[in-house]
Amino acid sequence: MSTNQASEQRQRVASAPPKAVVPSLVSRGEGWTIHTLENGLQVVTVPLPGVYSASVILYVKVGSRYESDEEAGISHLVEHLAFKGTPARPTPREIALAIEGVGGVFNANTSKELTTYWAKVAGVHVDHVLDVLFDMVRHSLFRPEDLATEKQIILEEIKETLDIPHEVAALACVRLLFPNHPLGRDVAGSQESVMRLSRGDVLAFVERTYRPNNVVLSVAGAVDPEETVEQVAGLVADWSPGPPVRFEPAPPLPPGPHVSAHARPVEQVQLYVGLRGLSRRDGERYALTALNTLLGESMTSRLFLRLREELGVVYSVSSSVAFYADAGDLIVEAGTDAQHVPLVLSVIGEELARLVNEPVPLEALNTAKEYLKGRLLLSLEDTYANASWYGSQVALDLELVSPEAAMARLDAVTPEDVQRVAARLFRRENMVLSLVGPVDEEHDWAQYLQV
Repeated sequence: MSTNQASEQRQRVASAPPKAVVPSLVSRGEGWTIHTLENGLQVVTVPLPGVYSASVILYVKVGSRYESDEEAGISHLVEHLAFKGTPARPTPREIALAIEGVGGVFNANTSKELTTYWAKVAGVHVDHVLDVLFDMVRHSLFRPEDLATEKQIILEEIKETLDIPHEVAALACVRLLFPNHPLGRDVAGSQESVMRLSRGDVLAFVERTYRPNNVVLSVAGAVDPEETVEQVAGLVADWSPGPPVRFEPAPPLPPGPHVSAHARPVEQVQLYVGLRGLSRRDGERYALTALNTLLGESMTSRLFLRLREELGVVYSVSSSVAFYADAGDLIVEAGTDAQHVPLVLSVIGEELARLVNEPVPLEALNTAKEYLKGRLLLSLEDTYANASWYGSQVALDLELVSPEAAMARLDAVTPEDVQRVAARLFRRENMVLSLVGPVDEEHDWAQYLQV
């Protein structure tokens, strides 16, 4: 296809006349529209001029934290089974060919609070992709033989995770942060819990959670909003809403510190220092995001410069934040030689204490802000990132904030804001530590946790 032909084709998609108006509630913002259909399903559309592709993300508002102990891993199992076949496309090959046959890519992911199915294709194929994704989430066959196969595949996935020391340390850290709670479990469940799941369990879970009022569709790129809403309304017209899906709130962390040490015959110790953080609705989440960048997110962060560039005792060190509906965490991870573990933990404690005791220099804070804004703007060159930016906020029941508004809120963060949120979170009793590697499991590792 020539450049002119492609341009004309894209323009035809963008300028196609709207079809009949679909009954729905409509919210509009600069560059985005949300239609809420009569059965509760929300459709987010983000037309982007000058692109040929479109990304389609279908969010089911359920993840591992919505599972009982007996169901642990079932959200992830359902996600796997959605690719196995429907009456219209009975085999995994036919489902894959439906997307890859038009040059598209697709996949899915299960997290603690969402299950996500997505595809990226040329804009002219959006209607086709919508049909495929809704077919997968609404009409999967869940055949007994597919269930048996996917359970074995997930067992191999879990075993692979357990063979990787830093994954084991990460899982142990989260278990310590959220003890005896679904947020502290592996999203995939355990080998035992997965093997216990039956076809009846799967069908009952899908019946309860895969309801239109628990689904958000986000489409960004070469898309016509009215045509998309019209098609989606037809695909889900016979889909009935259900009761709201509930999760167990996260209780406070018992006073710590809490430590987990697992001896492994490997070369390095993988260590994770975790702290309970903030929920995604907390007004200080922007300050915590900036703090995390200063602490360990980049190659100019304090931990990277001290532990790698100055002391040379780590190859990798980083920090990250996670925000959930009612809780959150901040986690520092590093890999080091066993003899350097006390030093690494001491430096982590010193840097946490510095954020509590000393205001961040304005120049350093501004650098962190520019880093975050630059990364956001770079990501938004992609249609998937745009669909995710708007769609995930709606799926997580957040106020829909544009990238520009988010950057303005980040710009408003002051050194005092960063110091205040550090003092709020960085306390010894709020800390956990997991270590995996050539360590003494009986050693008093808690002594090194200080702020």
